[in-house]
Amino acid sequence: MTRSPLSPNLPLNVREYYWFAPHFYTYSWKQYQDALILLHPLSAKTHILNELAFELLQELGKKSATRQELIVTLGLEEEDQAEQIIHHILSQLDQSGLIVPIPP
Repeated sequence: MTRSPLSPNLPLNVREYYWFAPHFYTYSWKQYQDALILLHPLSAKTHILNELAFELLQELGKKSATRQELIVTLGLEEEDQAEQIIHHILSQLDQSGLIVPIPP
């Protein structure tokens, strides 16, 4: 079985997975110019996010969503590379431990 580059334990068809930020309300953050600095208290790590990544993280803190649902929720339907943009953000947030995949 081919594994996902997002989460090595997931099959490659990650589009079918839901994503969730289970600890979102424990994060502390501060806006600084064009970036947002976020502290993950459980890992004691600091992360720098752009506005879109933080907006996506906020949505996943409210409820789980698929990649396609996030594209619609974030208003990226007209964006030519929406799929790649969301894939990149999910990959970074997953590798940082800020979100987790949920099988369908």
